[in-house]
Amino acid sequence: FVLRFLNISMATSHRQVTQAWHALEDKREVQYREIASKLASTYAGYENQQAKRKDLDGSNEGYRISFPCNGDSAMALLYHVLHNHDQRVNVGDVVKLLKFGTSLYVTAPRVTKIPVPKKKLVIVGDLHGQLADLFTIFERYGPPDPDQCHYLFNGDFVDRGEHSVELILILLAFKVAYPTAVHLNRGNHEDESTNVHYGFQDEVAQKCQSAYPYFVDLFAVLPLASIIGKEIFVVHAGLFREDNVSIADLDAVPKFRDVPAAPKTVQEYLMHDALWSDPFDDWDGREYGHRGPDSMLFGPDITRDFLAHNGLSLVIRSHMIPEDLSGVEYMHNGLLMTVFSASNYAGAGHNKGAVVTLDSRLSLDTYEYMAPRLETFMTHGLKAGAKMDARWENERLMEKALAKAAQDVHNTAQELIVAKRRLLISYMSEGPAVVSPGVLITALRRICCDNIPWEMVLPTFGVAVNAARVNHSEFFKQFQLQMSDTFKDCKHAIKKRLVDILCDDLTFKQMQNKLGVDTYDAINPVKLATVLLRMKVGTEEQVSRFIEALPKTPSGDVTPLELLTLVSTEFSLSKVGDYVPEIIKDVRRMSQALRAKTTLQALVHGLVEQEDRVGGTLTLAQFEHWLQMLCQTLQVSPPFTPGQIARMTQAMDVNKSGTIDTLEFLSGLSVADGLALPLEAVVEHIAATLYENRQALRYIFTRMDLDGNG
Repeated sequence: FVLRFLNISMATSHRQVTQAWHALEDKREVQYREIASKLASTYAGYENQQAKRKDLDGSNEGYRISFPCNGDSAMALLYHVLHNHDQRVNVGDVVKLLKFGTSLYVTAPRVTKIPVPKKKLVIVGDLHGQLADLFTIFERYGPPDPDQCHYLFNGDFVDRGEHSVELILILLAFKVAYPTAVHLNRGNHEDESTNVHYGFQDEVAQKCQSAYPYFVDLFAVLPLASIIGKEIFVVHAGLFREDNVSIADLDAVPKFRDVPAAPKTVQEYLMHDALWSDPFDDWDGREYGHRGPDSMLFGPDITRDFLAHNGLSLVIRSHMIPEDLSGVEYMHNGLLMTVFSASNYAGAGHNKGAVVTLDSRLSLDTYEYMAPRLETFMTHGLKAGAKMDARWENERLMEKALAKAAQDVHNTAQELIVAKRRLLISYMSEGPAVVSPGVLITALRRICCDNIPWEMVLPTFGVAVNAARVNHSEFFKQFQLQMSDTFKDCKHAIKKRLVDILCDDLTFKQMQNKLGVDTYDAINPVKLATVLLRMKVGTEEQVSRFIEALPKTPSGDVTPLELLTLVSTEFSLSKVGDYVPEIIKDVRRMSQALRAKTTLQALVHGLVEQEDRVGGTLTLAQFEHWLQMLCQTLQVSPPFTPGQIARMTQAMDVNKSGTIDTLEFLSGLSVADGLALPLEAVVEHIAATLYENRQALRYIFTRMDLDGNG
């Protein structure tokens, strides 16, 4: 739909959308890495998960795994997921399997020594919860079998895909059944700080109650690398910033650790680099990486020296999609190989998947594929590839992938404009109100992101790229944050509470009595704090900060009038949007005219006299008459017509009670100071700041949630 709406050529859109999607993925990863690095010192890390353990549901609900877990159990689980991947596995069995799997690695070395395979060893790269890719591999080579085919899964089993839980349970079941035929390396996504952002933690919560700490236990003890036949070094990401790193150095890296977000020691850097570094082919040496803080790139000489130092011949790693979107890539003069197994990554990557196979002579072969849809396997089992029309299936997959990538780019563009709206408005306000689309695109690239094809995205926001002019003010009105109804009252909690107490059509004197003072008397801040706490408007800290922000007399006291004026801005804040612009304009002019002729205190005193005369708050007719007489007495010029005064009176009746009280009158006068509308701008600024940093807030709140109750 998006592509048809844009009316652009398929070839051009394919290339631009795919490039934009991958670039935005890279930026998002950098953002998440920066969050983890900045907040690394604010949580206890892995130890937090120990406090989150709970007694889990002991019911018989869900698919039951047969224990002890042998080959038949693993195959039964595989076929259950194959045909019923939406039916959850019993939570108690999930934890039991995780404990068995963890126990296999607790005393194992950090680098697994894998002998030369008797027949075949399949090395699998990133899978990211994509069951269709796992089934495609099993269709070609068969599931793990100690007599026929061994497997090494090189990390990143989880996150992004919808079935990370099922995928890792299948791998673990075969590992428990055949410990010497299945091997797992840790990837950078086998880590809590990454799972928070990329979905695995939420998936576990949805499918397995509070089992996530047991997954963390497993992640913490997984090997960092493997060596096959004393020749081939297999690691998830890459090599190290330290020279002369030995296998013994890697074996000495402690277990039970989060992946260091901000490494400090040599051992932390070894672990970090094994799971996060990337190779580059352009020159020798090391460079800062593109994956955020402490990431590193390493050149051909680093690979050559590492292999020579440890008597090895080849590095196989995963961690990234090759630039040409294939599943396999050779670098460093053939000494390093990347294998990535999640085809059409995240449903939008357009890339092929691949695996590497080794035989008994360590001869190397590769297999590239584009996995069918998961539904195809549900229908045809592990013969899906033979049953489908590969060309038709691939075309269908690519069409869906392109649509998803285009939608993701569109959504990201929208989120960025919302988050940067104030900066965009400020930037554009320096020029004319109406600009060409090219000027708007330049602003979006500078302020938001230069990786988004804005020429393609703008039409989805109602701006034709070939339009002569765009009113940027009207354009940005589309992108405003709205507070949910649940949290609207958090804007100004104390003032809102005071409004609730004082806005019951009270006269000024009645309001003063509620505050415990005589009319116009100054209030001692300590006494005011006592009154406000008695009224239960907030906590001691909130009240203290509220009073601290109030204007004070030279002697340090607070006047009731100043207090009520401040409260009145909250009263009008939520209602000023109901005024039509013409009435706001009239109220502002009236307020400015009155306050130019007299003081606020005198105006309120005049209202109080009227309240004393009628014995209560003024009806709309009484207030309208008084306001008209006041404007005449003060010779407000140009004069207001009776119709204008009537409309202003109606507008000031904020609670629509038919009377005007002091707060409502003050709320009208505050428009003259521009207090209400700037307060909305302050709220928007706060909301935008929270929105822009929502991932960091989510991250730190999750890490601080020690008992795991949300």
